[in-house]
Amino acid sequence: MSQSEVEQPTLVVAQPEFFAPWHVRLGTGEISPRRLFLLQAIDATGSISQAAKQVGITYKAAWDAVDAMNNLAGQPLVISQHGGKGGGGAHLTHAGLQIVMMHERLSAMQAMWTASLEGVDADVLPMLRRLTMQTSAR
Repeated sequence: MSQSEVEQPTLVVAQPEFFAPWHVRLGTGEISPRRLFLLQAIDATGSISQAAKQVGITYKAAWDAVDAMNNLAGQPLVISQHGGKGGGGAHLTHAGLQIVMMHERLSAMQAMWTASLEGVDADVLPMLRRLTMQTSAR
């Protein structure tokens, strides 16, 4: 291959990506996206330990998060059984399942919405950012 035939690297322009992590407000606190994923993982695995591994947090952090969410909700979202002969386990209460189902529905709607933005002129994005900025009333 001669020097005139050498392939030139293709410049890849990163496309803007919209994302909006969901937060759940309960009373005076919020359940962060990471904690929502923890609830989903507890539902899927039936174990706080396994859920912690899936989410990438320590076992103690998972227990602290479950305790905080149960307190914020004013009712249990997660019920756990301590280990023993048959082993422990955890499951979501009806309220916990409702929160997980709503999170999954909102995430699906978000995915549909962001897919609908495909092909939108990238010059619109800075304008959207300016429109959503908070301004001072002074």
